Amino acid sequence: MRCEQLDRADLCGKKQHMPEWKLPLEHLVTIKVAGQFALSDRDFSTVYQGRTHALHLHGYAAEMILNGERIAIAPGDLTLSPAGLPSMYHLPKPGRHWCIHFDIDQDDGPLVPVSLHLTGCGHLREKFAHVSWQFATASDDIGFQAARIAVQDLLLSAARQ
Repeated sequence: MRCEQLDRADLCGKKQHMPEWKLPLEHLVTIKVAGQFALSDRDFSTVYQGRTHALHLHGYAAEMILNGERIAIAPGDLTLSPAGLPSMYHLPKPGRHWCIHFDIDQDDGPLVPVSLHLTGCGHLREKFAHVSWQFATASDDIGFQAARIAVQDLLLSAARQ
């Protein structure tokens, strides 16, 4: 995992000071899970530390601890939890989020930074829904490749922020 602190303005919303993950440009992701899921975590009681990267588009207000930093999450915020980094949540009330868990080869080639937290990204909801639909309905290699390309487009959209 490659993260570094940078201060930058993003097109999704306000200026953020968050670590960034490096997206390899010459490799496509392998999707493990994609869809919309319920979450009701309270008091940071569950620690998530997966083997895959997790891209979330939140539909609720919450507090999150990501990379050891406590951040406020609002509906429409996008977070990226890199593989191996712990994350925890506190939601005042249960909510739903879009989520894509994926692997990607990070061994070589050019890399672009993606912030671990972008605000006001609700306009990406349709892209999350599209990826989830493509992944769920893929029945052959062409379908799975289309879903992988759609995730790459979503990640590139986040990198442009």
